[in-house]
Amino acid sequence: MGALNLQGTLRYEGPRVSGQIIPLASAMEAQALEKDVGQGVCFKAKVKNSGNVDTTYLIVVHWREDGADAWESGGLADATLSPGEYETLAVGCVECTEAMMGRHFDVRFALYEHGTETLLDEKEIDRAWHVKETMVDGSIIDFWIE
Repeated sequence: MGALNLQGTLRYEGPRVSGQIIPLASAMEAQALEKDVGQGVCFKAKVKNSGNVDTTYLIVVHWREDGADAWESGGLADATLSPGEYETLAVGCVECTEAMMGRHFDVRFALYEHGTETLLDEKEIDRAWHVKETMVDGSIIDFWIE
């Protein structure tokens, strides 16, 4: 008489904190966003809880002139999400100034678990926006005498 032999792997999946930033199609475009002096660049992100436990997230945005080393703060926001849930967050805004004219700027989004400050996801867009130069020009398009 033969013996029945069962083998297998016992797996336990405890709480797992995970999250991701979901890029929108407009953020993936190769062409930079064009802005005039005085206009604002608003930073938004769609965040998804891809873990299996309710989690509070902190999303932080930084921006810099393309090619620069130092990052400037662009804002932060937080949200508590259940597993599988997502939310679009308005993170911050920066006003385009005369000092920014003719330059391109990069932006970086970083997603953290709020309690531990563990980095969960990061997205960066090089040359995300460009501030147009103010150009004063004009021409005579027609002329006559009467």
